[in-house]
Amino acid sequence: MRSLEDILVCVVSSLRAKTPVRLAPAPHSSPLPGVPSLFNTARLDPRSFRLYFAAFFWSVLAPRASAAPIDDSLGILPHSLAPALAEELEQHGENPDPIPVVIVLDSYPDLDHFSRVEHATSASRSGRPARLKRLLVENFERSSPGVAALLRAERGRGERFEARPYWIFNGFVADLNPAAIRRVADHPAVALVRHADPIAPPRVAPAELSPANAQASEWNIDMINAPDAWARGYRGQGVVIGGMDTGVRLEHPDLTSRYLGGDHAWLDPFEEHATPYDADGHGTHTMGTIVGGDASGKDIGVAPDAKWIAARMWSDIGFSSLDITQDLFQWFIDPDGDPGTDDAPRAVSNSWGFDFDGCLIDFRRDVLAWRAAGILPVFASGNSGPGTGSSESPGNYPETFSVGATDSGDRIAGFSGRGPSDCDQEWIKPDIAAPGVSVRSSVGSGWQSWSGTSMATPHVTGAAAVLLSVDPSLSVDELEELMKISALDLGDAGPDNDFGYGRLDVDAAVRAVLDRGAFQGTVTDATTGSPVDALVTVDLIGNTREAITDDQGSYALSLPSGLSYTLRTTGFGYVDQSAVAFLPAQTIVTQDFALDPKPVGPLTGTVVDEAMLPIAGAKVSLADAQLVALSAPDGTFDLGSVPVGETLELMTSYCGLLDEMRQISVPSPSGLDLEITLASPAPDDIESGTNGWRSEAVTIFYSDQWHISTERSHSGDLAWKCGATDDSTYDNYLDAGLTTRCYDVDKGTTLRFWHWVATEPNPTFPGRVWDGGIVEASTDDGATWNQLFPAGDYPNRITPNPANVLPGGTHCYGGFRKVWEEAIFDLHEIEGATRFRFRFASDGLITDEGWYIDDLSFAPTDPNCSLAISGAPTNVPIGGDVEWEVSVVNGESRPVSYDFWIEISGVGGDWMDPYGTKWELEESAERSATVRIRNVPAITPGSYTVLCRMGVLPDLVWAEDGFVVDVQ
Repeated sequence: MRSLEDILVCVVSSLRAKTPVRLAPAPHSSPLPGVPSLFNTARLDPRSFRLYFAAFFWSVLAPRASAAPIDDSLGILPHSLAPALAEELEQHGENPDPIPVVIVLDSYPDLDHFSRVEHATSASRSGRPARLKRLLVENFERSSPGVAALLRAERGRGERFEARPYWIFNGFVADLNPAAIRRVADHPAVALVRHADPIAPPRVAPAELSPANAQASEWNIDMINAPDAWARGYRGQGVVIGGMDTGVRLEHPDLTSRYLGGDHAWLDPFEEHATPYDADGHGTHTMGTIVGGDASGKDIGVAPDAKWIAARMWSDIGFSSLDITQDLFQWFIDPDGDPGTDDAPRAVSNSWGFDFDGCLIDFRRDVLAWRAAGILPVFASGNSGPGTGSSESPGNYPETFSVGATDSGDRIAGFSGRGPSDCDQEWIKPDIAAPGVSVRSSVGSGWQSWSGTSMATPHVTGAAAVLLSVDPSLSVDELEELMKISALDLGDAGPDNDFGYGRLDVDAAVRAVLDRGAFQGTVTDATTGSPVDALVTVDLIGNTREAITDDQGSYALSLPSGLSYTLRTTGFGYVDQSAVAFLPAQTIVTQDFALDPKPVGPLTGTVVDEAMLPIAGAKVSLADAQLVALSAPDGTFDLGSVPVGETLELMTSYCGLLDEMRQISVPSPSGLDLEITLASPAPDDIESGTNGWRSEAVTIFYSDQWHISTERSHSGDLAWKCGATDDSTYDNYLDAGLTTRCYDVDKGTTLRFWHWVATEPNPTFPGRVWDGGIVEASTDDGATWNQLFPAGDYPNRITPNPANVLPGGTHCYGGFRKVWEEAIFDLHEIEGATRFRFRFASDGLITDEGWYIDDLSFAPTDPNCSLAISGAPTNVPIGGDVEWEVSVVNGESRPVSYDFWIEISGVGGDWMDPYGTKWELEESAERSATVRIRNVPAITPGSYTVLCRMGVLPDLVWAEDGFVVDVQ
């Protein structure tokens, strides 16, 4: 049976006040998780990349240009075409030969925000790498289609090249000719295009004889007191670490039993060796220092009970490239490619870097991703010392834990890279030092003594494994903090740009974990002894720890022991107080605070309306003190005693009038008496300003961007906008709540407003969006909120995404609608004092213009409209025509926006034709039209009911009329 749309042809043009706007669905575009969807080719074999026989990066044949200054926290240059590459393109001329380039896209998640949310919501690290990978992959899939299409177009020009996608830094590595490079650099989604330089193997400093040592361990292992940590039972057991180096010789007797094994513990991107292999020896040496045993007769490793996995960064002939290195960074976040398994290592050792004047930014996003995944990025500070600022990238990134080299006399090695960081001149580098001169470890099938910061770095990776065997819950920040506070201070007192925080002491770091103590105590009123609501804080290596007192005034703070701390206490109405106390090992130190109350005075007043009549039941509150009072029948209130001289925010509200906020200060113990006048609101057309509306972030760590804007409006000049104050896009990580004043809602009321929205859609699933807005209501003055649903429902759904606070599937407004539309909400279940909230939420990736709100009003649920049918037939033959007249009348003194539809039901089934939406009828206007059914098809003979309805689809009917017709 054909649908009603096939049966009916309605002539309704005269019913329309204006042509309805019909939105076409967003064009379909597939996500781009990898090369096959980009270019319809198999994954590129890494061995097919061109080999670049360039000078070794440790000792360059020709000096390279200094890096440009970093423009933001991710190290993206301010112009998309890197200066060095632009110069190379000029020299290249018309030469069509391809150039290997890195294409970095602009979009990247706020990983600091990700980490804060993880810390606040996750009790352990379990699943964190998978959640991080999902966020990064989604970022790539959503931000790369435009550039991917451009690269496909380049292939359509006859270019023969491959492009490899990378979600870890969000971009591609490709071989492109100069013209194609310029076209890609001009794409608005591209942040940077730079040369994909080859990476040569690391070098080590000239070896010296190892110091004589009659102990069971090598001198360097004894120097950092690792055997003392082992004696306590902590040898790295249960911990997996990674090595990103030249490889590892699996057969070495000190390493073979410590290999994690399985199908996903080794990555050779060159596909030259199916099992761990090292053509150079460098990676075997560093891995021996991390986990090696005593096959030589002496202990060579810091964490001999830890397990290792490894990724090979150089081929048998010593070749590597930037894209190969990016493969390795990605692999460590999810070695087996299954987000359901928790197989990422806890720390990765990196004894490599770039002898480069400045800050080489290529891997900064990768390092940020590792930290967000809970992987400690340990890097060598480089062998370019002793000059100031000679620490090397990536070791000079603020986000890496970099290691300098010391000798057997605890002197800094001459070659050890110094700080400060060229990436951030305020950042001390290295972070810590460890033995790096004449360090004996595994090489080939035997042992050799080598020197370099390469040799120092694995000591720190091994130390991290030992600490994690004490407490597996330690975070990346805590691992760094513990090693810093326990290091042996060398050189200048305190942290410096030679030794960092000092030379590593593994046992001292273990003791710092085991011996953690705590401060506890109570905070009370010095006069009455009653408990005080207070905040207790203490500073520790750049971080602030804090505790809030409970109902009894008690607090507790767990901290590393062996240090003196300054505890600071603040409480409303009290004089701040500090105390310095030493925290012994494994000790709970009681530190009580008796705070002196500040002088107080009474805060009283009267609340009246604009006619100076008293208002009973007005709410008067001091948020700072959590003091609340309701005005009496005569309008008076008493908030009690308030500290003298403090500037406080006083809020007064009464439903139906405008909230009043003011700053007050009680001048003396005699107190302060106020007269507060609550004004009547203006119409909510936004032209009058905020009109008692206010906005704030709904969820901690998220932001608010609501403001009154002149960019767009439905009427007048102003509208509320959630988005940027200029013509740019809204921010990532918004949970912005625009709360109205309180309305005394009559039962049977309809909430109406006009809105305009443009947010990021999900082109893969029409109707799904990544960011969107909803409407909520509260009948308890904002204590709880419930989502409201408009007539006809919201048009969109939120795509499941952990970065958006709105759950996946939430019905919302969003997508590229970009027209003013009226929203209608039936409030039949709401009565009395009510606030409404327009809540807009975005995730961490792509954004657009935002959400506008204008012309809010309330009206009876059913507008005074009527619909009448005349001239309806009583029967119609199959194959004949039938027609009737429809008239609609708007009895309101305002224009009405409505939907019009026809429903038919009978023996042959039921049909509905939503024939038009959002038509407008001017105030007190009447329109009529002829509706005709042509050539009624052969349906089941019998009786049918025909209804014509106006209202809001699908089920809010304002007026209707119908008739019964027999089909014969």
